[in-house]
Amino acid sequence: MRHLGGPILVITILAGGCWADFPDSRFSAEQGAADLAIHDLPQQPDAPQKDLPVTELGTDAPVLDKAATLDAGADLIVLDITPTPDLGACPAACSSCKAPGVCVLPCANGCTCPSGWSCEVSCAANGCQGPIDCSGGVGCVVDCPFGACSGSITCGSGSCTVGCLDTSCTAPITCGAGRCDVTCGKKSCTANVSCAASCACSVDCHATACTGGVTCPASCAAGCGPADGCDNC
Repeated sequence: MRHLGGPILVITILAGGCWADFPDSRFSAEQGAADLAIHDLPQQPDAPQKDLPVTELGTDAPVLDKAATLDAGADLIVLDITPTPDLGACPAACSSCKAPGVCVLPCANGCTCPSGWSCEVSCAANGCQGPIDCSGGVGCVVDCPFGACSGSITCGSGSCTVGCLDTSCTAPITCGAGRCDVTCGKKSCTANVSCAASCACSVDCHATACTGGVTCPASCAAGCGPADGCDNC
C-alpha cells in the first residue's frame, strides 16, 4: 500500500502546485492532470522527409489530368497546367508555320493560302510566275522583288499587304474587305489594282507604275493614295 500511494501523492502535489497559480475560471486541477499525463507520453520521432521527383515538361512522361489528387505516400508531383489550345497541324501547302496560325507559303508556280490561315508569300527575283490566291485566308502578305509576281494576286476578308518592286506585279491585284496596302515600284503594277471592296486602302504608285489603273472604295471620294486618308475600318 505504501508503494501504490507514493505516485498518487506525487501527482497530486505536482498538479496542485502547478495549477494553483491559474484562475479557477479558466483551468481546473483535473484538466491540468490530464495535460500532464499527455505530455508524459513518449513522443514519436519525426518521419524522415522524402524527396519527390519533379517531372520535367517536354519528356515522354504521362501527364495526369488536373483533377487528379496526390496521395500522401505518392512519389509524384501533379502539375496543374492549363493546356494551350490546339491550333491544328501545319497545312501541307505551307513550307513552315508560325504561331498563331501563320503559314509560310511557297509559290514558285502559283499557290493557294489554306482556308482560315494568314499567309506570308516571299518570292525570289523573277519568281512566283503563277496566281497567288489568298481569298480563303484571313490575311496575306506578299513580297514581290524585281520581275516577280506575273500572276494575279487575290486577297480575302482580312488585311492584304503587297509590295511590288521594279517591273513586278504585271497581273491584276484584287484586295478583299479588309485593310489593303499596295506599294508599286518603277514600271510595276501594270494591271489594275483594286481595293473597291476594302474598308481601308492605300496604293502607293511610282510615277511610272500603276499603268493599269487603281480602283478605290466608293467611300473614299478623295482617292486612295497614301496621303488621302482612305480608312473606314
